[in-house]
Amino acid sequence: MVSRFTDRDVDVKVEIFHAIRNLMSATVRKEGIFAEPRLLRMPSIGPPPILVRTVSSAILLEQHVSEIVNGIMKQMQTVDTYTKSAAFSVLRELCIVRSGGLEIWFNQIFPCIVETGKERDTEIRSKALDLLHLILTKHNSLDCVPFIPSLCQYIVDAINHRTTHLKVQGLRCCQVAVNVVRPTFDDFNPELLPPLQAFYESTLAQMRHVDIEQSVKVASISALANILVHFGDHLPLDSLPLFLDRLQNQVTRLAALRALTAISRSPLQIDLSSVKQEALKIVVEFLKQVSLEVKHEAAETLNALLSSSGSGVQSEFPELLTHVSSFISDGDLLLTHLVLDVISTLLESQSTLTVPSEVVEKSFELLASPYLQGSDALGSLQRLFVAMMGSKKSLSYKEILEKITSVVSSGLSVEGFTSVSQCVASVTMKARKKYQNQTVERFLAEIESKDETVSHVALLCIGEIGKHKDLSSTLAGRVVFSAFSKESQELKLAASFALGCISVANLDIYLRDLLEKIHECPKFRYLLLNSLREIITFHHLQFDRVKVLRKHTDAILPLLLENANSQDEGERAIVAECLGKMIIIDCSKVMPVIVAHLDCPSATTRAVVISSIKFSLNGDPQIQGILRSKMEKFLALMNDDRHQSWSCDNCRITNKASDSVCSCHIVTHPNGSDKPAVHLKVWRPVRDVERQAFLTLHAILKHDVQLVASFLHKDASVEGDPRIFKSVFEATKFRPELVKEIDMGVVKAKIDYGLPLRKASFMCMETLAMFADHWISFPSYIQNLSNGLSDPEGDVLMLTYRIFTLLAKRRGADILSELDNLPTDFTGGLKKQLRLAKGNDLEADRARNVLTTAVEALNAINDIPGCASLSKLRVFYQVILKTPLLRALVDKLNEEKKKRVK
Repeated sequence: MVSRFTDRDVDVKVEIFHAIRNLMSATVRKEGIFAEPRLLRMPSIGPPPILVRTVSSAILLEQHVSEIVNGIMKQMQTVDTYTKSAAFSVLRELCIVRSGGLEIWFNQIFPCIVETGKERDTEIRSKALDLLHLILTKHNSLDCVPFIPSLCQYIVDAINHRTTHLKVQGLRCCQVAVNVVRPTFDDFNPELLPPLQAFYESTLAQMRHVDIEQSVKVASISALANILVHFGDHLPLDSLPLFLDRLQNQVTRLAALRALTAISRSPLQIDLSSVKQEALKIVVEFLKQVSLEVKHEAAETLNALLSSSGSGVQSEFPELLTHVSSFISDGDLLLTHLVLDVISTLLESQSTLTVPSEVVEKSFELLASPYLQGSDALGSLQRLFVAMMGSKKSLSYKEILEKITSVVSSGLSVEGFTSVSQCVASVTMKARKKYQNQTVERFLAEIESKDETVSHVALLCIGEIGKHKDLSSTLAGRVVFSAFSKESQELKLAASFALGCISVANLDIYLRDLLEKIHECPKFRYLLLNSLREIITFHHLQFDRVKVLRKHTDAILPLLLENANSQDEGERAIVAECLGKMIIIDCSKVMPVIVAHLDCPSATTRAVVISSIKFSLNGDPQIQGILRSKMEKFLALMNDDRHQSWSCDNCRITNKASDSVCSCHIVTHPNGSDKPAVHLKVWRPVRDVERQAFLTLHAILKHDVQLVASFLHKDASVEGDPRIFKSVFEATKFRPELVKEIDMGVVKAKIDYGLPLRKASFMCMETLAMFADHWISFPSYIQNLSNGLSDPEGDVLMLTYRIFTLLAKRRGADILSELDNLPTDFTGGLKKQLRLAKGNDLEADRARNVLTTAVEALNAINDIPGCASLSKLRVFYQVILKTPLLRALVDKLNEEKKKRVK
């Protein structure tokens, strides 16, 4: 195709350019998202990016890049604008696909771009500006800087052009060109100052225009702000009042807020004293706006202005504190987080400020909120309490500590207890050492309190403090371990958490003791393993802590493997998580052991080690490399049938024979003989190895589909579906032999022991549709997905409907030909759920949820272009609309859709 670039027919030439562009796009395109790393042209550093469809196509593209670019450069000499326009499109796509990589052709590309400035055709100028913006964004600034002087006049001409979209593109190019000249705010070449002044003057001229389009106003604000952010120390600041004018305009308000935020946070410490006081007054008023976006941006800007250079408004700070305190609530945690940061910034910069009572009251009310955990507002609240403690006219450490602990009550949520303990630790670690020791002694004493609430918060506080302070000189370890014997399950878990946390600060003492206790105290093994999990989790998240725990791998690993065969499912789950995180901490030691134990005779151990892989997926190249090399062994467990075992629901003991009777079901008859009570036999088939393998595959597909790409490709030499698809498809089938009838005395219940595996397989079906749809053979996929439509379990039905919705929205054209036979499969599941939905119990609610998902799937299918040509499906949808309950659900979904559109 490259050889046809010189074709005499312009139309043919343009079509060839479009074909080349589409082929390049198909190499790494996945639903409109492109691979960011430059791995396509750096094959030696590892595997290709996640979104590369096949390695061969990427390499093929690399082999022809030089030919493509040189061929395009020759075509740039033509006078035909259509050819030039198509050529720019190819260069743009190439720049996206390779994330840059065009620097060796800059001497040819940039002159061609500048030459378009003489063209009258605005479309080709627009494409040239678009390419320029992309090149400046994607390439190293050092490669682009030498060309800025020659590009300057071209960009300025675009900014001053009468056409709106060229103005906007010119301003965007100006913005990135400024970043290129001074990317790190260090000294720059003085010879580049004239081009920068030209950028500044042309942008300022556009900024001063009142009667221009909104897009130009917004683009000029962003460009001028970026120029001041990077060169405010070399340019006049007389343009700052213009930003205040733009704040008053509803159309440009958000852009002006973002601009002031950026200028305020510039490392150049721009002096804003000339506009700061007026800006604060205006921005504070924006907090009263109805628009959430305006409120959030206003709070961001307020915090940036208060942190910036220039002062002289201290007299208004007390009034400002009172005003912003009204926005502290859990109704909008993002705004609360931003407002709390504003208050903290004020208190940290003005230690003589008096904290209004409204701020204190609302802050401690917020602390009790169950929604605080996991939000940025909690960190901001901790910062505020520390800032209060440092303010001369605010609360002392003891007063703050009492107020924090006074939030605790018997009705406080679990999340509330956690928030309180974290705030206690934050303020305690900023207090004097004397107060720290007193606080630790107080909480150790309160652990033994008969009041469960007091004991609970004390354990959590000791744990949070123990993360940062070595408590080995106290009786903390002994006191916390004694709480394992308390009756309350919440207190036991809090004690387990506390023991793990206090071990973090002194592993040499506490970890050895903890490992010994796991061996010696089987009664508390679950809690002790949970403590070990806290230690491992804390260390694997912090790079500087990884080396500390790595020294103890030889002691931790054997213990985890020993407990991988535990009969307690909860213990095994903790062990799997710990093993996965230990892979991150010490991959070279742990991963070979994990791989070796995939062949362990114990099915429970195999299930644990394959499950541990889920917790090791963090993008580490070493881990990724080992996983890729051993993936065949991991995936083999999806069809694991070694030592098929059965487990007793009563005592959890496993047995290889399905026709035996567990000893716990041996009953003594009146005649004294022991006879197996066959009707009490509740052995269930254990397929946990396969289930965990499927769940691990589900996690791998979400993390990095390239790890299993070779098992998703169709092998022409092998009949049937690729390996992963084949295993997943097989597991979707309902197996009646795994449904067991259990005699529960009064009634007999049927339990489907194949359900967990089927649910895991349908989860994989969903992730395959989301992340590997370009490998899917849709006839085979839809045929096996239809197994879920006739499944008796509602959970499987919901997953199946969800997948159909996903496919209809993303790959509707590809699945259309397979859909006309769906009504037959849909009918059985819908009828059953309609019967169940007639009641008023929990089962009826669940059935209505299933039906809602089914209607969403049918609506999505009905929206596929061309669906009206499928007669069976069309008739079936009309029947759905005649069913009252389903019609009501359809109407409800349509109403919600209209609201979203509005």
